[in-house]
Amino acid sequence: DDDDDEESDSNKNEEEAPLEIERLLCRCTVSGEAWKANMNLMNTKEVMNGSMFIQEEDLEIGQRFLVKWKGMSYMHVSWETRSDLEAEIGQIETKRAITSLLRRFENGEAIELDCPSAKADVIEPTYFDVERILDILFV
Repeated sequence: DDDDDEESDSNKNEEEAPLEIERLLCRCTVSGEAWKANMNLMNTKEVMNGSMFIQEEDLEIGQRFLVKWKGMSYMHVSWETRSDLEAEIGQIETKRAITSLLRRFENGEAIELDCPSAKADVIEPTYFDVERILDILFV
């Protein structure tokens, strides 16, 4: 009986694990309409319309960062605004990640994209190759 309680507690901890930024891969600044067109194509189990967070209907011209999340594959990268990151992850963590990205810009290790659909330019294509299947769900 205690084993069941411990197992349910560990499942709760896994589900409640806070999001952490592993790395900001690049940034991009485009109009709201360009964001919408590209965001609608980015949907996974974790990412909806290009973001981990609920987005406003009226997207403005703005800067977004392509975020690689800690503990998630590159399939689940998302485009996030600085204000969303600060609200959901925290100001200190967001500032640290942006500072790191700016340093990589200065060193020529990161690029600024003209279009959000160009994310393939900053992510190694082999990161999307399936190496093994861990489980299959038959419906």
